[in-house]
Amino acid sequence: MIPATSADVVVIGGGITGLSAAQAVLEDRPGASVVLLESSDRLGGKIATIDLDGIALETGADSFLARTPDAVSLCERIGLGDELVSPAVFGAVIADRDGVHRLPSGFVYGLPSSVGAALGAHSLSIAGRLRACRDLFLPGRITDDVSVAAFVTRRFGGQVLDKVVDPLLAGTRAGRVEDMSLAAAMPQIFGVAHSSRSVIRGLDRASKKGVVDNGRPPFLTVSGGLGRVIETLRDRLPAVDVRMETEAIRLERASGYTITTNQGSIEAAAVIVATPAYVAAPLLDGVSGGAAAALRTIEHASVASVALVYEHLDFSPPQGTSGLLVSRSVQQVIAGCTWYSTKWPGSVPDGRSVLRCVVGRAGSDPALETGDDVLSAAVINDVERLLAVHDTPIRTHVTRWNRGLPQYSVGHLQRIDYAENALRRDAPGVMVAGAGLRGSGIPDCIAQGRQAATAAIRSLQPK
Repeated sequence: MIPATSADVVVIGGGITGLSAAQAVLEDRPGASVVLLESSDRLGGKIATIDLDGIALETGADSFLARTPDAVSLCERIGLGDELVSPAVFGAVIADRDGVHRLPSGFVYGLPSSVGAALGAHSLSIAGRLRACRDLFLPGRITDDVSVAAFVTRRFGGQVLDKVVDPLLAGTRAGRVEDMSLAAAMPQIFGVAHSSRSVIRGLDRASKKGVVDNGRPPFLTVSGGLGRVIETLRDRLPAVDVRMETEAIRLERASGYTITTNQGSIEAAAVIVATPAYVAAPLLDGVSGGAAAALRTIEHASVASVALVYEHLDFSPPQGTSGLLVSRSVQQVIAGCTWYSTKWPGSVPDGRSVLRCVVGRAGSDPALETGDDVLSAAVINDVERLLAVHDTPIRTHVTRWNRGLPQYSVGHLQRIDYAENALRRDAPGVMVAGAGLRGSGIPDCIAQGRQAATAAIRSLQPK
């Protein structure tokens, strides 16, 4: 088949954002011609399930939050709604300089949702618990974006930051809390702080109304691994011209838009750029210098996932927990560890045990510059020290995500607003979406892909 040289919509990027965008275009406008360009040899981006000696191992995200409907709704639309699986256990312990402690109960997004929760947080000192309650008496609502560190320290004190909030964000965002935007990285907390004088009282009210989670957040995956979502999406998009190993090199304004790739050029009436921000920025140079400049401000952290497979593991996880989060005060190689075979027992057959560790934080991380064997040995050493695991794994597997996690620094959402406004002015019909913009979770990316598709379809209408 001769590749098409024009399309109504060209989607650049074959991760979950781009695939969701392509699907949404066809759902809303079935007759549209859609081309999807993916520079690598696989679809899915940071979603990747591999078969490791019969183990269905996630090397990227292992689940998604179900409290927002986008991922659940997508699974239902593509026929996977009946195959959603909850973790067998969910909860965390935190390692800090004082030892290993349970994540305090009654904390929402790392912050106490009641006075009882603050006073009952035994991982904090008595002074730390009392300091957390000062939020009840401090004046003022937040109006402007601030760093997570500045906000949490002022409202709750340094212990809550170091012993709870920092480990939570290190395990999910690999970021430095001193630089991290509260509005972008913790939008629920920003919203409560904007509307309530006391964050504790605001979280308590929101929890009672069901606006925020008042307990363990519900996570879901798909039986057999999240890779099945990618495979099923691809199978459900036969009308999309998917071009693998096709790198978009340049985007230019023509009667519509011209995308130059390593496999030739293609004309498009609308373009959805669903790539990491550092890939999108040079593409947008040709159509909107302002949008490109804004996206270039987004930094990314490199991380690695290291899986340790044991034939027999003499380790009993604390009851009701699925993993470990590590405070920066401990200065270990790993930022977190999941008892993968306990959390997802259906993924690991034959009684083997799997621990899956995350390495990497924002900025230079020397551990990531070593070879796989050295990195695995360092992770094994951390697991032994922090969890008293003395067994030797029979297999290790390292997956590196170079520049894999976007960092939301203070003012991030304002910069994204500027980029989107610049595109609407300079290049109507070009949309950006993805983890670097308005949320890096799987539901966030799906929602952004669908929103970009709606905007693309709108741009196709006669003016």
